[in-house]
Amino acid sequence: MTAIVTHSIPAWRAESDFLIRVDLADAGLPETMEQIWARKIGHLTFEVCCIPFFAYGLALGDTVQCNCELVMQKRLASGGHNTLRVVIADFASENQIHEAIHGWVLATGLLHEWYSPGYLAIDLPPAVQGKLDTSPLDDLCRRNLIEIEFAT
Repeated sequence: MTAIVTHSIPAWRAESDFLIRVDLADAGLPETMEQIWARKIGHLTFEVCCIPFFAYGLALGDTVQCNCELVMQKRLASGGHNTLRVVIADFASENQIHEAIHGWVLATGLLHEWYSPGYLAIDLPPAVQGKLDTSPLDDLCRRNLIEIEFAT
C-alpha cells in the first residue's frame, strides 16, 4: 500500500486545476507519494501550486513533466522559488513551539503550509532569498527543539 502526503491548504489553490504526485523514495520515504496541487500548462506539463513538504528539487512555481499516470518524471524549469522547512523535534512541547513558529511565520508575510502542527513549509520567493530573518528561531534551534532546512 502506498501512503499519500497531502496538502490541505495549498499556497496557490486558486490557480491550480490538477493533482499530480511525486514519488518520495529518493527522499527516504519508500512507498510514499506526495500529492502536489498544480496548474496544467501543456500535455503532461504542470506548474507546481503548493509548497512541497518532502519532495526535494521541487518548489512552488516550478514547471514539471509527468507520465500518463500523473507522476512527476522531471523538473523542466525552476520558478525561482526555494523552500524553508521547519520541523518541531520536541513533541512534548509541540503546541507551545507551534504557537511561537506560527506567530513568526505570520509576521513574515510569506506563503506557508502546515503539514501537521509540527511540520511547516515556507515559500521563499526570489526577492526574499538570503534576506529572511530566522533569528527569532535561533534559540529553539540551539536547544534542539526545532530543525530548519533550506531546500530547493
